[in-house]
Amino acid sequence: MKLRKLLERLEGYHGEFVDALRDYRSGRGNVYAVERLAQLVSQVILDFAAVLASKRLRRKPETYRDLARWLSQVTDPVWRNSWRGWPDSGTYWFTCTPT
Repeated sequence: MKLRKLLERLEGYHGEFVDALRDYRSGRGNVYAVERLAQLVSQVILDFAAVLASKRLRRKPETYRDLARWLSQVTDPVWRNSWRGWPDSGTYWFTCTPT
């Protein structure tokens, strides 16, 4: 049930993101709305992945870095080398772009 709720939330945020991006590109929107919705989409994806990881590993990954490592091991090879982090104020943020 939790995965279904996360998927519904992802669909909602994604729709809002697409609308906000369209508005921004047309000159009617706000870049901050686009950035915030991108953050929300990313967070839901990470939450979804954390639920899957905890079911497979029978424990919750302790950090997003651990989650990114797990994702790099279980995702399609096209994405495998793309989970990379970069330092940002002492934390690590991860991207997932195909290589």
